Amino acid sequence: MGIDSVSEQATVDSSGKLEDKRENGTSHCIQNPNGKPVNTECFHFDNLDGCTLPKLNRSDINWHRLKFHENLFIIILQNGYHETFSELFNLIDYEEKRRLNEGPSSSYWYIQSLIDRHQLLSEMMIHLINAENFNRSNQINEVYKENLYLAELFRSNINDAWLLGIYLQKCLNIVTNGYFTVKNMIKIKKNLNGLNNNTQFDNLNELKQSLKRSLFEAIYHNAAYFYEKASNQKLVGLCTKQISQSYQHHKEYELAYKFANQYLEIAEHSNDISEKIEACKLLGSINENLSKINEAEINYTTAVEYSHTLNDSMKLTETYELLAKFYIMNTDKHELAKLAAVNGLKYAQTNENLLYNQLKLWYSMSKARLMEEHYLNIVIAAQNNSRDIIDLIKWKDTRHDLPIFDKEHFMEVTYNSFTKTRNHINQSSSN
Repeated sequence: MGIDSVSEQATVDSSGKLEDKRENGTSHCIQNPNGKPVNTECFHFDNLDGCTLPKLNRSDINWHRLKFHENLFIIILQNGYHETFSELFNLIDYEEKRRLNEGPSSSYWYIQSLIDRHQLLSEMMIHLINAENFNRSNQINEVYKENLYLAELFRSNINDAWLLGIYLQKCLNIVTNGYFTVKNMIKIKKNLNGLNNNTQFDNLNELKQSLKRSLFEAIYHNAAYFYEKASNQKLVGLCTKQISQSYQHHKEYELAYKFANQYLEIAEHSNDISEKIEACKLLGSINENLSKINEAEINYTTAVEYSHTLNDSMKLTETYELLAKFYIMNTDKHELAKLAAVNGLKYAQTNENLLYNQLKLWYSMSKARLMEEHYLNIVIAAQNNSRDIIDLIKWKDTRHDLPIFDKEHFMEVTYNSFTKTRNHINQSSSN
């Protein structure tokens, strides 16, 4: 703090000796590292101007004197977050003890420790404090989400696998305890006739269902973690698929898409064609939910291509059925819908099952929509023309194509009918 004052009174020459600017005396000298005498008279505090010294309180001094994590601990405790302090302290303590036990020859010795990762520690502190606040107000699902966020912080760094495991297990414990607590509460209140208030029952039941979803999600996250630890990528992929489907079921489509994409990446990495097909089907349905029609079309057509690679008639039937349904429900590409349905029927005809009947439905719908404009006009014209009626009867009996629609003929045979209807409407309006 007195460095500026000192610099006004002394300089260092090229030999490393501090020289007083006022006088070059040899009193009050000590030896510098080079063995040269150093004048210490300039360090007398009588010469310092008190007005130039900054006023520092204890926290200012601690901030510069203590380590980063120690200052965080002080902030946390001063604000009353004792659970957050205990958790961070125990994690840092455990990591340091493990590092010392393994010794300098271990890889742990050279891994950057938590106390040196300031940004990570700050983010952990924020979310642990959030979790502690939610816990005080019994918002169990929010506590779970904060801890799941913490778990995701450690997923990308292989050296943080131990932290990922700790927080995934913590997530599972939180929702397990919360779910069974709420479930037992509902049961007890029912037995005591304490749920006469329908609103109270609905709120508890909604909370129970929400915690149940989080419980399944936490189970799959933990299963995926252990399967990954055991290097079983197929099981990791299946768990990731289940997590995605769970999010999709609860209409959290962005999260569902994230995990479906991870599922596809795992399938592509393992080059498992069946899993690639399933991943594309899942991504297609989620993109439909997100109204990303072009992306969904790409997903479904890719699934069909993978099915051809696999040369599995059942898979081909399934993927063509999904593609035909997609075109019918989301687009006006009725020709493509019809083509997909025809191809699906070709592979499905070996065994008539539910998919076969669904494909017949999509084929019929696509064909009907293609025929709609042409046939509807002939049906209207047939009400006023016997030749058109005969053509319709023949078509019904033989299913031969009807004559090409003649616009002039249509206008001619319907003119009188439309004129009469218009006059009748005008007359009714005037009355």
